[in-house]
Amino acid sequence: MFLGCLSGPRVIPEHLRQPMLLANFFNRSCLCGRHLKSGLICSDCLNGIIKNTSKFGRCFYCGRPSVHNLSHSHCLNRRRFLGGEVMFDYGQLTKRLVINLKYGLVRNKITVVDFLVKKWFHKHNHPLISSWRSQPSIFIPVASHKTRLNWRGFDLPTTICQSLSSLTKIPTIPALKRNRPTRLRLGLSRKQRFKNLFTVFRLGTEIKHQVSRVNNAILVDDVVTTGATLTAAAWPLTRFLPYVKLWFVCFTRQS
Repeated sequence: MFLGCLSGPRVIPEHLRQPMLLANFFNRSCLCGRHLKSGLICSDCLNGIIKNTSKFGRCFYCGRPSVHNLSHSHCLNRRRFLGGEVMFDYGQLTKRLVINLKYGLVRNKITVVDFLVKKWFHKHNHPLISSWRSQPSIFIPVASHKTRLNWRGFDLPTTICQSLSSLTKIPTIPALKRNRPTRLRLGLSRKQRFKNLFTVFRLGTEIKHQVSRVNNAILVDDVVTTGATLTAAAWPLTRFLPYVKLWFVCFTRQS
């Protein structure tokens, strides 16, 4: 009843109905629930997530292998995303971590995300990030609606942007706003996802002058499945900045 009051009726998926970890009240790992003397993630869970660091690039549109996650030339016909960075593969641990961060009572969520982003950043070379740093670039988090933000008390894309900005010195600008809340997209097809996200995003009028002098706009999202959310978020940017190069960074990407 409470969830329906926030953004309309919604169906909670079965895997989200499992008891959440009450890590706010106990010194437990935010994944497995083990008691910890210090820290927020046990060493076994941390090693499992780090081992799932994405090693092989894939095209954003067709999903086939590519160098540094660059989009294939034949996939870019009237499409804008040139490529991007995927932090972690979508394994069982990563899936559970995202669910607990977005829906569970995990303490110090910002600290957990910042720690994992730094681990990923220092583990591999990132030629795309090096090229972004050499040109005027900005990170743009994929905005959450205020009702969902108030419900969660935490926005994962914004936290990732802040961590990346501190590491790369590329500024974060919250250029995107949501016109309306959307229902949960778990289990929807690609066509249904696009219909659900049609005309959801808009460019904030108060920050348009801040994004008018950039070469690279990097959209940051938590989970990429079909790419519908990133594509919908890119639409207002391409109208206002038709010359800008679009890239993406995501915490994890489903196969």
